Amino acid sequence: MALTNHALILSFWATWCSPCMVELKSIMEKLQAGPPLSFDVLTVNVDPSETMSDVKPTLKLYKLDLPVILDPKHEIFSKYQDSKTLPFSVLISSKGEIVATFSGFSEDMFIRARKMMEESHNAK
Repeated sequence: MALTNHALILSFWATWCSPCMVELKSIMEKLQAGPPLSFDVLTVNVDPSETMSDVKPTLKLYKLDLPVILDPKHEIFSKYQDSKTLPFSVLISSKGEIVATFSGFSEDMFIRARKMMEESHNAK
């Protein structure tokens, strides 16, 4: 999956987080179902180095084909969230501005993200 100059959903997750797995499966379903999304998706795994070896088997187990950045020291995660709750997602505009954040799994994240991106685009 190549990233484009679209908006971006940055999705933070961990292998031990059951709601994270539900969210990642939902993301995969949305990506496969179409219509094409007006944003890209990049996932950030926040497992500590002790459980980092669980990432690839977990992706395989859940049949997830998503780009993953490993963030065992939470260097990326801490820039977006202080409370460290998971799952956590950030909607970033194509200009690099944070449009919205989503704490916890939400079935309507993509609907809300699309609407926010449309509103952001129409406001210009």
